[in-house]
Amino acid sequence: MALGVDPEQQITTKNSKLDATHLVGALAGLLGLTGYVYVVGGLALYIELYRTGVPAGEAIDEFTSRRYLLVGLPIVGVFVVGVLAVLVGVFAVNCITGHAPKWLEKLRNVSVKLHWQPVSVLLAIGAVLMVLCLLVAAFLWPAITLRQASVTTQNGQCITGAYISTDSNGVNLADGRAHELRTVPTAEVVAVVIGQKLPLRDQSITVTSAPCA
Repeated sequence: MALGVDPEQQITTKNSKLDATHLVGALAGLLGLTGYVYVVGGLALYIELYRTGVPAGEAIDEFTSRRYLLVGLPIVGVFVVGVLAVLVGVFAVNCITGHAPKWLEKLRNVSVKLHWQPVSVLLAIGAVLMVLCLLVAAFLWPAITLRQASVTTQNGQCITGAYISTDSNGVNLADGRAHELRTVPTAEVVAVVIGQKLPLRDQSITVTSAPCA
């Protein structure tokens, strides 16, 4: 007599596969969102540096990935709030009038013809619009501000400039007036004092013969 498979075991196996699929999908979505935040943050940072006149291509490599995240999170957060506000408005219109707005119906029809999910279409359009708005608004934002750093060197000099980062090569500084970058080698650094935030365009790299106060 052939042995049958327990129906309950089949259901359990199927549910386990569904749970694993949902988990993988959620993780992939989270990684995708994180990557998008980094991209938006890096793009915004690049534009701000470009506006100031500092070599953006070189300077952007000196910033840590954490800085990309810190710049990108507020931008994406504002966009998400805006999208939620639009969705709430659409829901309110649907409740009051009994039908969705015409533009949403057209979008739904197009997505059906292309075999796309309406939510995916909205997210894709939203992502593109966000980048376009970022490019336009970037030139209207206030100039980038960086903390001022004072570096005391082995030979007793004090080098002051806009602080970008510290890595294995040394302390990376920017000059917003001369539009240049400078790295104080690690072997020459005695102490680093990080000061207040100032507009990058107002900061310059200065060298004095006395140690930093």
